[in-house]
Formats: sequence, C-alpha cells, structure tokens
Amino acid sequence: MEQSPLDFVNSEALVSTRKKKRKTNKKNDVDVENYNIDRLSDLPKHIIHHIMSFLPTVDSTHISTLSKSFSSLWRSFPILDFDFYLMESFSRYVFTTNTFLDLVTRALEHRALKSDLQRLSFRACLNRIHEDDSKATLRRMANFAMQNNVKDLFLNFVNSRVRGLPKEVLSCKSIKRMLLGGLQLNSTNLVLSCPLIEDFSIINCTSAGEITINVCSPKLKTAKFENWIGLERIRIDGAKSLDSFSYTGAAEQNCEIVNLVSCNSLKTVILKTASITDEWLKNQVSLFVSLEILKLANCKELKNVRILSNSLKIMDLQCCAALENVDVVAPNLEAFRSEANTWCNIDLTECIRLKDLQLVSVRSANVSKEWSEEKICTSGFQFLENLKLERCELLKEITFYAEHLKHMELLRCENLQAVEIDAPNLVSLVYSGPVLLSSPVISYLPNSEIHLDYLVIPRDNRYYESLRDLISNFGQCKSLTLACNDYEVIDC
Repeated sequence: MEQSPLDFVNSEALVSTRKKKRKTNKKNDVDVENYNIDRLSDLPKHIIHHIMSFLPTVDSTHISTLSKSFSSLWRSFPILDFDFYLMESFSRYVFTTNTFLDLVTRALEHRALKSDLQRLSFRACLNRIHEDDSKATLRRMANFAMQNNVKDLFLNFVNSRVRGLPKEVLSCKSIKRMLLGGLQLNSTNLVLSCPLIEDFSIINCTSAGEITINVCSPKLKTAKFENWIGLERIRIDGAKSLDSFSYTGAAEQNCEIVNLVSCNSLKTVILKTASITDEWLKNQVSLFVSLEILKLANCKELKNVRILSNSLKIMDLQCCAALENVDVVAPNLEAFRSEANTWCNIDLTECIRLKDLQLVSVRSANVSKEWSEEKICTSGFQFLENLKLERCELLKEITFYAEHLKHMELLRCENLQAVEIDAPNLVSLVYSGPVLLSSPVISYLPNSEIHLDYLVIPRDNRYYESLRDLISNFGQCKSLTLACNDYEVIDC
C-alpha cells in the first residue's frame, strides 16, 4: 500500500527521533543518559516550508499538532491547496464533498488571519450540495484570499455552476495570478481591475449570449478563456498590455471574438473552436505588429488564409475542415505545422528562414517553388532542421539537399516510392509505412539514429529483396531499429 504524505512525515525518515550517547565523563566515569534529537525542528523555516509544499494541505495541517513550533510554522506557511480529488486518493475512509468542506473550513479557521499568502487553491465539484452552500464556499474562499493578501488565487469548481462571484475579487490589490472555473456568470460585463494581476484565466464557465471583459489592469499579460458553455460572443476592451490571448470554445459551439485588435501588443494568439472568418483573420493579424505565435484549431469558417507578417515565428493550423488555401508571407517564420484532412494548398515560398516544418494529412501542397503534390524538393529552405510528413497521400518522391536538417519523420505516406536525401547533419530518421520499391539514397549517416517501422509487408520476394537492400544502406549509421508486423521477415 502506498504511503500518504502524512505517513511519510510521521515516519522514521523525517520526524522520528534517534538516540545518541554522549561521551563518557572521564573524571567521574559516569555515563550520561541517552537523549532524543529531533531531526526536523532545527531545520531553517524556509526548508520546512519547502517540505510542507509537497504535502496536501490536510496533511500539512496535521503537522501543526506535533509541537508548538510546528503549529507556528504551519500558521506562517504561505501555500494552501485544497484539492478534493487528491485528498480522496489519500483517504482510507469514505470521503465525501461535505467531509472535504468541513476539513477546509477547519483549516481556514486555524490559520492566522492577515498573514500574506503566496497561493490559495481550491478544486472540487459542488454539484451534490445545496446551491446556498456552494455560494457560501465561494464567498468564504474569496474573502479569505482578500483578507490574507493572496498573490495566486485558483478557484476551480469542477463540473459545477456556482453562482455569486464577489466582484471585489476582480479588484483585489494583491492578486498577480487568478484562475476561476465552474462558475455561472450572470453578468454580461466583467470589470477586471486588479492593479498587479498578470495572468487571468476563466475556464469551464457558463454564460448566456455576449460577455464583455473590461480590463483596467495595467500589468495584465496573459488572458485565457476555455470551454465556456452558452457563450456566443466575447469582447475584450482595454487590454493594451496583453501579450497572450487564448480562447477555446466548447464542443460544437462557435463563439465570435470581438475587438481583439484593441490588444495591439499581442505576441501570442491561440483560437480553438472559434467563429472567425478569412476577412477577420486578415484584418486582425495585419494589425498585430508584434505577433510571434498564431495557433488556430477547429475554426470551421476558415477557407482561404493569407497571412502577411514580419514578426510571426510560429504558425499552427489544426483541423480547420473547410480550409482550401494557405498563403503565408512571413520572412521570419521558423515553425509551421498543419493538420488539414482536406485538399488544402499550402504556399510557404516566402518563409525562407523556416526551421521546423510539419505536415499531417495534407493531400495537396505547393510549399515551395520546387515542391509539387507528388514531389518534394526543399532546396528553398536553407535553414530547415526538422521535417515531419505524415499521411500525405499524394506524395510519391522526396529528393533534396538540406545542410542543416537534423531530424526527419516520414510516417504513413502510403504512396511514397522514392527517397533521396543529402543531409550531412542528420541525427535521426524515422520511417513508418510500406517497403519502398526503390532503395532510399541517404548520404552522411555515421552520426544518425535510424528507426524503420514497416506496417504492411506483402509476402513477395521483390519486397523482401527491397528490404534487404534498404537495410544494407544503413551499415554506417550510429544505430538502426527495425520494427515490423511480420516476424518471418526478420527470420529471412
């Protein structure tokens, strides 16, 4: 049986005593009695607090009963984490929501008030208790945080719809990071005015129609909105210092993002299951002069994406089902990833500094002047270091010279027939798919690690011969791993 943190604290390893015998008094030849030495109490305060930080709050509370000194240490401990699921996993008895809330209440009552807290965290589902009790829990946690000048406040009511968020929390003077989850937001206008807040997240909340976030916090850098139910439109006003904006909509629900252009200092934009159009993207991105990271996923209305940016470094497109054309003019782009599952045409001709290129289920690509649907030649990408091609169905031939290429993956490109690679700095090559009809030509392999995974191997002598010829080409590589689904091939 696994030990709980409390068992560990009470074990011989930490707080048990050991007997030590003093030296014999030579003059009187009298032995001094054995005495006990506490291994933990004499440690510096910050080290004991560090040890307590690895324990659930209930167990760290139990430590306070060991002695007066430990009681004082616990009262000054700056972290309180109340996690129902963690405590339930350590409990040897039936652990209910009411039991958990009683423990939380007692722990808060025993804490010294008006002592600065680094973090106050609460995570539990309150669906099985009365609505008034859930409101009271939210109010109790919020008031305790404000009374004790908490810096990091995380209140996550998992799978709940707790009402009654105190507006004072959104203006608390001490908070630097805040996460709110599982709330029912009835107000259509939230005013965030915490003067020190830098990171603000609202997740798994319920709200009807439109909601406006008025940001009056001069230091806010990151805003995250995730899995809101019932939200049709979100508007951001006043977040001029915002660096990162992230929105993830609930499944099968598209939400319109309004006035994001007012956040003109944005460096990172992540939108998943959001209602954005080609025109919206074109007008917004062109005004983000500092934008470095753009990630779009499951944005069903996007068809023709055209990006013009001198600052963009990372772009990621995933599962945008209607996507037909992607044209990226970003001379400083370093990483591009696309998972399309459509007949999407991708043009990265102007992205001359590309280092990382990943294409998954892209059936049609015009990535560079030398790149067609059936053939790849990456001579246009002089700085390419990582290349991943997965389930690119039309791809038949790969041939290129890549001086800086270090890592390459070719996964389940079923129609691939020929591979010719000249890569003097190649470190690893991973191939998964059928045996190639013609043996690949890959130069400079002494420092490379090769992994070959043949998913389908027909019982045909021609393929066995191709496999033999293939393996013979890798005699000089650092390591070769061969995996297949037919053990007879290995015996051959």
